[in-house]
Amino acid sequence: YGSKGTAVIMHTLLQLFPPTTSTDAFQPLSLLQYFSYFVVPHIACQLIAEDFSISTTTSAYKLMVESSDVGELINPE
Repeated sequence: YGSKGTAVIMHTLLQLFPPTTSTDAFQPLSLLQYFSYFVVPHIACQLIAEDFSISTTTSAYKLMVESSDVGELINPE
């Protein structure tokens, strides 16, 4: 989904879980770092798996990684 998809997912997460949300569950990362490194890629993989009828998140992740360069060429910012 590229940078636009990342922005949409992050915006949605921040609406659901404002940055003022306090928890030690993902320390030493901040909420934004946790979202960026773990949650956004996981959601993107789930969406890719659904869009392409892929049964495993691992396969969706491979597709996401393999297609990222082509996606950036086709859909520049």
